[in-house]
Amino acid sequence: MDDDALRRDEELDAIRAMYGDDVAVLPAQNAQRAAFLVTMRLPDVLVGAHPVAVTMEVPLGYPSSAGLVVTVDWKGADRSAARQVAADAAAAQTAGEESIFQVVEEVKGLCEALSAATAAEENAVDAPPAAQFGRRLMYSHHIINGTKRKDIKEWALELRLGAVCKIGWPGIIICEGDEGACREYVTRLQAHRWKHFVVRGEEVVDVPPGGSVDDLRALGRGYIELGEDDMKALAAMCKEAGLEELFMTCMKVYK
Repeated sequence: MDDDALRRDEELDAIRAMYGDDVAVLPAQNAQRAAFLVTMRLPDVLVGAHPVAVTMEVPLGYPSSAGLVVTVDWKGADRSAARQVAADAAAAQTAGEESIFQVVEEVKGLCEALSAATAAEENAVDAPPAAQFGRRLMYSHHIINGTKRKDIKEWALELRLGAVCKIGWPGIIICEGDEGACREYVTRLQAHRWKHFVVRGEEVVDVPPGGSVDDLRALGRGYIELGEDDMKALAAMCKEAGLEELFMTCMKVYK
């Protein structure tokens, strides 16, 4: 018996003693290339709830001049992931030395890391997007029509917006609240027939962690309708609420 064969037998005895019935030795598929195959079940190492199996082809020149050829598998294995584990485990061998134990331990570590990463990915819950607060100033050539005025009010209340509408010539609508609700409000209003209707002012900010949309309201919740001659009243209301810059956009004055 040559030195490599003796070393292989001695290593195999040690591996059997360590892993017991989880080790099986099979004839090599190509006797001119390999001495035998070692297959090992790793019942305590799970990927996707399935135990891992390792197959090592032991070349005739192993361990002095050839390394183990490693294959890793588990039920439902992602082929790419399994090949990567096998390649990384095979690379952990020390040239010229007995490496079965080293390869098996490397497979264990790699599979445990893979399993943990897979579980973390499956259990990860995307952080909900930050709530956003929105505000719009809409300008119309005029707001007189009773149906439009009714919708302007009812939709604002339905969407839990704070809104102020100055009717007459020109017509001005300011709304604020949840950003999604602001977008919906504008979309609904745009569906009406208008001589001229445009969003001239827009503000969107993230609601701070632990805060709420209500914390950012300047107009409060509810609906206010101002008369045809109340442009100065609207300007004063905006100034008092800290919305003077937004109000100026209705006159196409931007800072």
